[in-house]
Amino acid sequence: MAAVGAGSGRACRAHPRRARRHARTARLHHRPAQRTVFHDDWVAVCDPDRTPDPPTADDLRRLPWVLVYNSQTASTPAARRLRMLGIEPRVQVVTESFLTVPGLVTGSARIALLPRRLLALPGMREGLHAHPCPVELGQLTRAMWWHPMLTDEPEHRFLRTLIAHAARELDGSGPPPARTREQGHPSAAGRAGGVGVRTWARRPAG
Repeated sequence: MAAVGAGSGRACRAHPRRARRHARTARLHHRPAQRTVFHDDWVAVCDPDRTPDPPTADDLRRLPWVLVYNSQTASTPAARRLRMLGIEPRVQVVTESFLTVPGLVTGSARIALLPRRLLALPGMREGLHAHPCPVELGQLTRAMWWHPMLTDEPEHRFLRTLIAHAARELDGSGPPPARTREQGHPSAAGRAGGVGVRTWARRPAG
């Protein structure tokens, strides 16, 4: 009887730990948590000495393009939206970084799309004119994604706060309050237990 009683006591003491583990495991199946860092929009960039300034929707169909990624598995939200609108870019150059786009457009008849915030970096506007895109591409959103089981972890909260403060310093306003996104897919970093920084485009109304 003594052995049974001791075992029962250990089971009772272990029960809260099992309950916490169960709750933690259950959260593995939840969608990732998300916090918006900042919003941006797309601008069309071109060399005003070589292309129409500003470009029109017809120019988007006619002019050669510089695209950042261009494959079935990798493309930008802007390129996907153009194709949804029936505009198939005449791709002349493909790069893997937005930072290389200005050098590939300047001095040519090419056109490209860039997030507006990148133009604030030194040298990004040199030799280029930037204009609102002549077709509606929707808003660009940059956000953090993470697994919900890490939401209350002190170290993880510190990292998210650090990123949010950096965004506030960049634009002087800061991100909106934290919230959980109930749709979309987890990023690889979210599945791995880290913070994934992800970009998506909100489709325009209509």
